[in-house]
Amino acid sequence: MFWIESRGETFGLQGYSCAGGAQWLELRKERLVSQGFGHELPGRHVQQDHRKVSRYLVVIDSSAGPVAKLFLDSREQVGEFDAGTEEVAVMTRSATSSTGASGAEWDRALSGHSAQERAAATVYLLDI
Repeated sequence: MFWIESRGETFGLQGYSCAGGAQWLELRKERLVSQGFGHELPGRHVQQDHRKVSRYLVVIDSSAGPVAKLFLDSREQVGEFDAGTEEVAVMTRSATSSTGASGAEWDRALSGHSAQERAAATVYLLDI
């Protein structure tokens, strides 16, 4: 049995070895350490829900130039970026499109755009 001191606390460690040369350390005061380095193991990962998949990509003109907006099925906006990026070209390559976002389902989502901008917008249905 030997003792180590860390942050002012003293811990008792007992080392065992086997034919394979592995060591197991038993740490008192219920602290976990990695194989022989004396570092605490990180806590368990907390599982969180993943973000939902974007379903629509709307390319619409604005005062600063065309922008691409990502929406969920519920028409909740989850992203906005420049429509001239390579990502837009990749996303729209195999997506089906329609012209105009004047329907009632887009009223709340595109409320900051004029009727002319909404009528000229291109709505892409993204593959899931």
